[in-house]
Amino acid sequence: LVAEGRWQAINAYFHTLEHTQISASDAAQNKLVVVLEAASLRETEDRINAIKDQAGVVSATMVYHHSETAEELNQPL
Repeated sequence: LVAEGRWQAINAYFHTLEHTQISASDAAQNKLVVVLEAASLRETEDRINAIKDQAGVVSATMVYHHSETAEELNQPL
């Protein structure tokens, strides 16, 4: 959730982050759905905390977490 009047700045902020994608957004409701890719749960938590610390971010919450082992990632499709 983004504070009123901070939509453009927060939207631009997310476009500067690596391994981050805005998958849905609603400027009228000041909401973004952001997908983060990280090597570990700890890194994910650190990145969410950094997002929460951004001026204009009212709230940021992990809704879903998925992980696979390196071995699983190396399996043919």
